[in-house]
Amino acid sequence: MLTDEEKMGVTYKQIEEMIEIGKTDEEAKKIILKRFNESKHKRKIPPKYTFDRKNCLIDMYE
Repeated sequence: MLTDEEKMGVTYKQIEEMIEIGKTDEEAKKIILKRFNESKHKRKIPPKYTFDRKNCLIDMYE
């Protein structure tokens, strides 16, 4: 069974270095940036659906 670090291809120390100082070894940096860019959609607030529609109840009693 592989550890999380083995599955990711980087160590937690390397990830921490990228977060805190923006630097780590080049190969780890490539992996971290690739995964960061691939998960960009997870850091966005989903769009809210809005629509205009007639409310018949309000129209009946006004």
